[in-house]
Amino acid sequence: MTKANQTERDGIHTAGKIFTANSFIFREQSIIDLGIDAHAELVSDERGTGQLFGLQIKAGQSYLSEQSGEAYVFRTDKEHVDYWI
Repeated sequence: MTKANQTERDGIHTAGKIFTANSFIFREQSIIDLGIDAHAELVSDERGTGQLFGLQIKAGQSYLSEQSGEAYVFRTDKEHVDYWI
């Protein structure tokens, strides 16, 4: 396993913990990942709502190298934004 593979897995596990702790069902996308790494479903009254959204999870120094105050800045390109929309 390369360092990049380990960083990617760490990012997915961290995202899963964060979403689960905030009342979402976290589902990692394990088949044919073309940019959507996971789905999150909002939970209300201990039940899934059917409200899903796709997540592209970024991890590692190359994605988090720029800061503004206490926040990180993530820069991307039009191609990625078009895909996400």
